[in-house]
Amino acid sequence: MDNSITFLISTLNEGIDKIKLPPIKDNVQYIIVHQVVNGFQKRDIPLILKRIDVKYVIDLGTGLTRSRNIALSNVSTKYSYILDDDVEIKIDTIDDILKAFKETKSDLIAFNVETFEGKPFKKYSKVKVKINKILAARVSSIEIAFVTKSLLNKGIKFDEDFGLGGKYPSGEEYIFITDCLKAGLSVLSYPLTTVKHEAVSSGQDFFSNELKIIAKKKMFERITGKKISFIQIAFFMKKFKILMVNKKLRYFFCEYFRL
Repeated sequence: MDNSITFLISTLNEGIDKIKLPPIKDNVQYIIVHQVVNGFQKRDIPLILKRIDVKYVIDLGTGLTRSRNIALSNVSTKYSYILDDDVEIKIDTIDDILKAFKETKSDLIAFNVETFEGKPFKKYSKVKVKINKILAARVSSIEIAFVTKSLLNKGIKFDEDFGLGGKYPSGEEYIFITDCLKAGLSVLSYPLTTVKHEAVSSGQDFFSNELKIIAKKKMFERITGKKISFIQIAFFMKKFKILMVNKKLRYFFCEYFRL
């Protein structure tokens, strides 16, 4: 399907009730991977699962990246877009998303997100920007759309050691984007707001406990090896102001280099 896109939605147990889909559109499909664990049972089938544009997959395992890989393996459309179960799609932007891929010839595009109040989810560029290994650290999963075959042909998928429910609770998006860059794919940020999400602030929550310290360390090792790299230095410089005003984070920052 050369002009169709599939939204890959991951959810866990009762999270299935949070999913809200826009009206059916001919060139839009959805794959919902529902991880059912810890004896979760649901008698009522949500109406969205009865829609002809939805493919529902039950997974008895856990892990967000595992879920996304399962969804990716089920895609049949040319384009894919990664979503969580609490994201609202701006359905009127679908044609603009497809136009962006055709215009830029990119393999992967990071679009913009806004809050439910209509404000930018974070600071975005107002122009198209080629993403490198440093800028890749800013990309959130719900911003990511890609040409499905571009990734499958290169054998790219999410590293299941990283992400919620995995061995390390974060870092999966950064690894995913840098894997695309290493494979020679074209990666771009594009000034188009495509989805809505609740306003959250996780920018200061990168050293708040030892597991998160280890996750960041393992993330950088996965990307650049065990030596301190320029990418790590750039990351810490960006967080410098936060570290200077937060004693707890300074402690965990020191722990990062001790581990």
